[in-house]
Amino acid sequence: MSSEKREYIIVCPHCEHEMTDDEMHSARYAPGSDDADLWGIAPNEERVKIVCPSVMCRKPFYVQGGYVPTYATATNEEDL
Repeated sequence: MSSEKREYIIVCPHCEHEMTDDEMHSARYAPGSDDADLWGIAPNEERVKIVCPSVMCRKPFYVQGGYVPTYATATNEEDL
């Protein structure tokens, strides 16, 4: 059985901590985390290991980015 959970933000699967923007920037420097741009893994569909930034948890987990493009169309450019 998979423990995968898809979110629009990174949520620790151990403690349910929701990462803040500041944590997204600093997570790459946490001991045990991959040196990866967490903002960049979504459009590049990369997979990285990070350590939960919550002081109550600090457990490692994996994050995989996913990118779903959306498009808008209109008969006139002004309508977009």
